[in-house]
Amino acid sequence: DLLVDQLVTRDLDLVLDGSLLVGNAAANNLPGRSLALDVLGSIGTGSNALETTITELFAFSGAGGVHLAETDGLRLASVIADGAGAEVTVSSAGGDIEVGAVSTVERIALTVPNGSVLDDEADVPDLVARRIDLSAGGSIGTAIDGIETCTDELTAVAGTRDGHVGRVLA
Repeated sequence: DLLVDQLVTRDLDLVLDGSLLVGNAAANNLPGRSLALDVLGSIGTGSNALETTITELFAFSGAGGVHLAETDGLRLASVIADGAGAEVTVSSAGGDIEVGAVSTVERIALTVPNGSVLDDEADVPDLVARRIDLSAGGSIGTAIDGIETCTDELTAVAGTRDGHVGRVLA
């Protein structure tokens, strides 16, 4: 496992045979622009998310899931959490979460109290999981480009009451 206190970089491409975990209570473990993480274990944990200030994330977790607490919004270009019980939980204190392709066996939870959850405009399912929870102070999707999902269970709460979520069957 790799415990991260703070790693400052512009772009990071990391392959790890273990987990990427928070090493301290720093407000920002990974500031940078683009992260590409290929980790056989988990990225953060459900109780101690990896704190980031990035613009774009490409991530694969082989077990345990992907758990991020972003400062000012990001694009989830491609995020995959594999393995039994794996989840993807991403929160952003400010800014929007733009969704490319996010998939996991169990649950995806995206929380943006001061922003929106938006589609990156690709015509493919954006979110694929057994359960999907979306919460935004702004909108979820737009009238022109809704969030496409493939799920058994969906909860979506938009502060502006502007929610555009479509269900795509597998």
